[in-house]
Amino acid sequence: MDEKHVKLSVIGFAILLIGLVGVSFAFFNYTRTGSANNIRTERIYFNAEQGLALNLTNVFPMTNSETGTANLDSVTLGILWDTTYADGEEFEITLTNVNNTINGKEIPINFITTYEATTGNVIGTSSDTYWESRESKSANIYTLTETGKVKEGKQVLVGYIKSGATGINGTLTIKAYIDSDRIAISDTYSEKDHYSVNSNMTADELSDCDDYFGSYTFDTGTTATAFCEGTGTVNEKTFQEILDSNEFQDNIEDLLEINAIKLEYTNGTSEWNSLGTNSISFKIRAESNEGIWVEEPVIPVESYPNCKFIYTRTPIYTTWNTNSLTSYIDPNTLSESYIDVVEESSKNYFLGLVTNGCDEITKAYACGVKDNLPFCIEGYSDNTYYSINSSLINGASLWNGTCTVDTEYGYTECGTLDVTNLSARAYSNGSVGVGIDNNNHCYIVEQGAVHCLHNGGS
Repeated sequence: MDEKHVKLSVIGFAILLIGLVGVSFAFFNYTRTGSANNIRTERIYFNAEQGLALNLTNVFPMTNSETGTANLDSVTLGILWDTTYADGEEFEITLTNVNNTINGKEIPINFITTYEATTGNVIGTSSDTYWESRESKSANIYTLTETGKVKEGKQVLVGYIKSGATGINGTLTIKAYIDSDRIAISDTYSEKDHYSVNSNMTADELSDCDDYFGSYTFDTGTTATAFCEGTGTVNEKTFQEILDSNEFQDNIEDLLEINAIKLEYTNGTSEWNSLGTNSISFKIRAESNEGIWVEEPVIPVESYPNCKFIYTRTPIYTTWNTNSLTSYIDPNTLSESYIDVVEESSKNYFLGLVTNGCDEITKAYACGVKDNLPFCIEGYSDNTYYSINSSLINGASLWNGTCTVDTEYGYTECGTLDVTNLSARAYSNGSVGVGIDNNNHCYIVEQGAVHCLHNGGS
């Protein structure tokens, strides 16, 4: 066995859901199973101890705010390390083998983590700039994801231990719960899926919902925000009424993704009945290697709600274009994955587009991949997004303060335009562009035109 590269799949969470007919609420059994596991790599030691299955009964789906006082089941991973490797050692804890789908419907699970030193010991320093700070290899540091959605490959904890350090000894604790903000349970009878407006959207989720419906025409006196909150109307129908009439059938996946709606499971559905015989689960993976090896996580696609990607030299126009032009885009030309676009175009710059139900572009981004990190900056007809765009491209993860920022004329220019390395531009008039020089880039201009240039032409 290679002592410098060891993977360990350790703990499994298993959740058994059982519906009870004739009660006001649906109750669940929550079960944790597993056996003792431990492994060493050089002097890093991971240890997960579990005995017989632990059971909690009468557990409700809950919101994040309710978990503080809830008696959630937990699993612990002991981490004890020092290293004599000259290059130090780095470890990563991720979630894997996620199995939370019943009859094609996803049961939403969230996790909560804590990472604490054992009595009389230390675990190093939590670092908000971990990915940059680890490069010095001079300190024991870590970065922890304290809460999030359970999904395949989700990174929970990454830590670096410098050479020759001793005495690092701590415990990672992971708890899990069913997220009631993303699922609703009732004891009413229904033969089909039913979706309800999420009345507990966070401020960010409400903003995403507002953006999603921004191009819709609302009844007099109402707004996109009011519509998302359930009080505003389109053609005299509320959000819930349109959901109930199945007029948003083609939008369901998008609306679930931004958490604007949630699926209600009812005692009458086959999915609900099947929960009594199907379990959902996930495991934890611990991995350690000599030196720095964990890749910095990319900005997830969900950071740009409903965004799809394309590299195109054909000019298109947004719904907010200032020339009153109407333009449509074939949805079949858009990709869910920016990686596919990069591979097909052989370019590390491209466009991100958000469209409405009429295949019109409501939001447009110039995007690129710098040092394996994807990013997008939003174009518009005024300076609404300039500050955000400027801070992003001049931030530590991208050009790290090396951009030219002109406050008098209102622009931020990053990179050298040398036909080889990626550059990015953001202007206070709303224009943005990403590419390798002035003749090879993708851009959005303030008038609302969107496309990419190759050698100066379309």
